[in-house]
Amino acid sequence: MALPTIPAAFLLVLWTTESCAGPVTVRFLDSAILPCISKDPAPVDQPAVKWVLSTGRPVLYVEGGRPHSGPGFEHRAQMSGDKARLGNYSLTIAAVTFSDTGLYECYREAERDHLQFLEDTYLTVTAHEENVTHQSGASLSLPLHTTGPVEVLFDPAGSTQSSRVLLSSSGPPDPGYEHRVSVQNSSLTLRSLTPADQGSYTVRDLQGNTISTVTVTVGGDVFLYHPLS
Repeated sequence: MALPTIPAAFLLVLWTTESCAGPVTVRFLDSAILPCISKDPAPVDQPAVKWVLSTGRPVLYVEGGRPHSGPGFEHRAQMSGDKARLGNYSLTIAAVTFSDTGLYECYREAERDHLQFLEDTYLTVTAHEENVTHQSGASLSLPLHTTGPVEVLFDPAGSTQSSRVLLSSSGPPDPGYEHRVSVQNSSLTLRSLTPADQGSYTVRDLQGNTISTVTVTVGGDVFLYHPLS
């Protein structure tokens, strides 16, 4: 549902009651909770609440308990109606992407056709990071974290050579990987690992944003998994 047109007078800020909350940092495609809690009771029953980016991009507008999402936030942005009745207007955004990064502002209806600024929070979206250890001959399963087009680059440990391409939308993988690399269910598999496969594997979107970085060690006869975040 499209965000309804808000009268120009409704954009008037009467006063500021809260300060900027601390920044929120979440990983790509995780959920973010942006706080907005008023210490003062709402001046009207079921006040309208608006979340908007500082750039003017609408995020969520709730009027009479009915939510209206801004473009790009459909089915992702929501508030709890029960918590809102207690003055908690915190916003939840599901499956955050890099384009969601920015300063979010929370407003509440103070009186008819006027908004009261409550709080703002800066959201940063970061990459996934992991360390993994495999034995020689095993296969590496590398989550791509998205069904969209990506590229996967490999930087060998201790090497000054340029990155090697395992996956690209513009062509086949670099020589030596043609028969070792496959992609299925948003995961890249690299078969028959050797010590030469030790290093850093980076998944990036086509805008150059790093979705994940996996540091791989090859050797020994055990498998270890160490999430860094």
